[in-house]
Amino acid sequence: MRHKLFLLGITMLFLSGTKLTAADVRYILCPAGEGYVYLYQTADNFETWTNLKCGQKVEIVDAQNSPSVRVRTFDGKEGYVQQSELSGSPPLGAPSAGSKATRQRPPAPAASGLPSVGFDGNPLEEGYGSSEERDYSRVDIFGAYSLGIFAPSNGLPNQNGFDTSASFNLRSWFGVEGDFDYNFGSVPATDPTLGSVNVTIRGLTFGGGPRFTYRQGRLAVFGHLLVGEDRLSASLTDIPSIPFIDNSMAGIAGAGADIDISKHLAIRSQADYLATHHFSILENNHRFSFGVVVRL
Repeated sequence: MRHKLFLLGITMLFLSGTKLTAADVRYILCPAGEGYVYLYQTADNFETWTNLKCGQKVEIVDAQNSPSVRVRTFDGKEGYVQQSELSGSPPLGAPSAGSKATRQRPPAPAASGLPSVGFDGNPLEEGYGSSEERDYSRVDIFGAYSLGIFAPSNGLPNQNGFDTSASFNLRSWFGVEGDFDYNFGSVPATDPTLGSVNVTIRGLTFGGGPRFTYRQGRLAVFGHLLVGEDRLSASLTDIPSIPFIDNSMAGIAGAGADIDISKHLAIRSQADYLATHHFSILENNHRFSFGVVVRL
């Protein structure tokens, strides 16, 4: 009889320890291979407040909407996480938020004699360069369909092609970007000798410059200012000919938005103003791109 009562007591103690109640403290438990989980604004949609790091402490506010649980972070943000993303103890190897313990930075190689500094000359922040400490990717690679619109058109066709870019994020809000774009289109014309012909117009643009990003949960909104060169060429479509080529400086000012669909993949929509100066005329062109971002 005593043995049965002892087992019953142990069982009740175990069940009371696993049940979530208001004011309980829990720790964020990330899926394997992930560095954070999302804190959602409501229990039934995908609008997010922020990212919660592995091992971060949260307080239970309401556990009635299982499997979603309303929690509060120690900086006052409230939202919902999945019950499976909560642990009664810190995950192995993940320091809890607010803990006094700090991770020691590995010493620099003795042969270099150089301090650990960033590109701006300041000491690196704690955790800089660690995917577990950053809630943003170091490198973004973008590939997309691109639509180019001449303005003024001067009878020139809209151009279809592709746009690709790579950005290196030095901070969550700032990075440097390189962009390459190729578009082409054809337009009918009349030649005194050949009669009716089709002329293919090709545009090749490349540039580089700063990129500024605002991040909120799965959404990243950015703007960039790029300077480079635009190469415009024209040749007969069906008849071998020497292409006519004109080069111009190019300025690109644009903005776009990324929506994460996984840790390493996002979709992007982007619109740009493209200023060129071909044939001594200022062209206020436009470019629209839609494609996929790979995050590294």
